[in-house]
Amino acid sequence: MTPPLVADVILRILHYLQPDPDSPLLDTTQFRATYKCIFINKRWCEVASAFLWSRPFAFSPKQNKKLLCQYFSMFTIKERIILLQNGVPLPSVFNKPPLFDYPSFVRHLFYPAMVSTVKEWLAEKVAPNMYNLKSEIGQPKNPMKVPLIVRALLKLFIKHGSHIESVHIYSTRYFVSPEEYLLLKEPYFVNWIFPIKKLLVDADLPNFEVFLAMASLFRNLTFLRVQNINRDPIRIGDFIRSQNGLVTLEIYSFSDDFDDINISPIMWALESQRDTLRRLCFKDVSFDFCEPWIGLPSCQSLQELLIINCEYITKGMSEPLFDSIFPELKNLRVECTKRSNHCTEFLQWAKRFSPENHKYINWI
Repeated sequence: MTPPLVADVILRILHYLQPDPDSPLLDTTQFRATYKCIFINKRWCEVASAFLWSRPFAFSPKQNKKLLCQYFSMFTIKERIILLQNGVPLPSVFNKPPLFDYPSFVRHLFYPAMVSTVKEWLAEKVAPNMYNLKSEIGQPKNPMKVPLIVRALLKLFIKHGSHIESVHIYSTRYFVSPEEYLLLKEPYFVNWIFPIKKLLVDADLPNFEVFLAMASLFRNLTFLRVQNINRDPIRIGDFIRSQNGLVTLEIYSFSDDFDDINISPIMWALESQRDTLRRLCFKDVSFDFCEPWIGLPSCQSLQELLIINCEYITKGMSEPLFDSIFPELKNLRVECTKRSNHCTEFLQWAKRFSPENHKYINWI
């Protein structure tokens, strides 16, 4: 008889369903494939359930609302009474007790998606004259129920011993107000959030300035991915400087849609992480208007440098690299668009520096 797979092996198999290993997001197809694993046997059920429930609110709105109702069933009687007294329409009867301690599985917090799910659930459950999600200013007419439910959920996660590994901040279907973001700064939640090491953030959020004001919560990151950084590169550079020791930094989707906006402040901020930075990735980035990359040569501990589908790289901005030595660099990949075709010196440097990776150093 074939011995059963150990939990670690099953977990590795489940991770293969993710197109991006650094992002716990699962689309509908991936969710269904993972969900089917629950029915293989008891061991697979335990591991797959923990895998799915480690990333609540990372799925479709319909699936997210089902998760929300399951969490409601795990509130204590006292917690339910408080919510009911404040007009939250919780179900009066829950069909069956939960199979697992689902809140303890939470590892990845999709905060705006959680707030958005609460708003959508309320919009369906509460009478329109009591709660209108699309009021004139884009906010609920009676918004007090939203923070009540969000606080209750966060407290539920903490009470059941969940340990957060990553926080994901990105735009969702419904607007998240500054007050709703700032809930994470309340004393009860700070110690739970503060130890996280991984943050993925979309800088094109309507309230990205509020997120930057919360930067004191995120000082111990080892992994940072920032998308759509044309909103405020200066403050993003300041946020990078505030970190105690980044190991991986990924900059995605920077465009020059706004006049006089460039990535220079972020390039300058790299020097602040020179002792710890091991992996640096630029993807779909426009370097138009960027000044010389004076911060990058100081990162002598780099092991991986990726510049993928980027444009407007000039000799002047990349020249600080030409005399640089990266003694630990093992993977160099440069794929620039033809808009950088006036910078053959940069590609020649990359090919000299990493002759074994010629196939990854080219125009696309």
